[in-house]
Amino acid sequence: MPSSASSASGSLPPQPAPGTAAMGTDVNSFIVHANHCAKLKQPRVALSIYEESSAFLDAAEQGAVFAAVMRTLLKLRRVDLALALHELHVQEMLLRQTPVDAWSAIEQQAQVALFVQLLRHGTSADIVASPASAKQSGAYHGSIAEAERLLARLDDLSPPPPTDARTPSAGGAVGTNVMAEEAARAAAAAATVAEVATAAVASRTGEQLWKLICRQMLPPLALARLRRQEPNRALALIRRHASGVRWAAEKMPEHPAALAAPLETYTQLMRGFGKAKCPAGVYDCLDALEAAALTPDSEGMQVLVDALAQQERIG
Repeated sequence: MPSSASSASGSLPPQPAPGTAAMGTDVNSFIVHANHCAKLKQPRVALSIYEESSAFLDAAEQGAVFAAVMRTLLKLRRVDLALALHELHVQEMLLRQTPVDAWSAIEQQAQVALFVQLLRHGTSADIVASPASAKQSGAYHGSIAEAERLLARLDDLSPPPPTDARTPSAGGAVGTNVMAEEAARAAAAAATVAEVATAAVASRTGEQLWKLICRQMLPPLALARLRRQEPNRALALIRRHASGVRWAAEKMPEHPAALAAPLETYTQLMRGFGKAKCPAGVYDCLDALEAAALTPDSEGMQVLVDALAQQERIG
């Protein structure tokens, strides 16, 4: 049933963007027009397409339109409108009694894409106008804080379960490499993000949002904190991530790397913690690798040796 939260257009067919053909009221028509808005550089029209579609589509179809409009807004670097879209969709789905953990895979990955873009670029108008000059002028300073506000919102929508908060180990053997499993999962996630949204794609069940947060949001946020020379904040994030990886490995021993980040991410994190002279962060990365039964590659091993050597020099 259509939601009562739909726009004032009621049951009238939505008006097409200038220069486009008349818009139908089926899910694929909305998606096609949302994609067309990227070519015409009409971000606000794309946002209005989402609002108008809610009067005609069910929750699953609305999710496909959400993903298409999100892709258009992020392509046009309108992260501010993408944040507004996200909140609109959250409220729409709550009205339809569809909690965020029941969203489809393509909807969940749209949230991850929003978080990554927010972390990289923020919502500054200066960044939208001139990304290069904004970076030089320090306009990116608030992007991490904005990403953390979104993370807090997502945590409210999908709280993680109680996880083991034990102190990470200070070393130990790392288990058998399961890179094939990790690569397959990463490839599937990338394919979901890149795929043109359709009703069929929207029907694919996603995973709980807190799992995506653990695997795809916490590590890059920790890296961003390390680049800003804030190792203590990065340590809190990677410790939370390692705790989630341990929890998943214990609950799903047949898939111990279910919540692990890619190996190259751990290499970057260990390098960053090493440069920051924060051995606790290095050990947290090792703890996550051990729980996930992952073995660092040659580059990761060299970074680990350098980080531990740095600790010895400090000692």
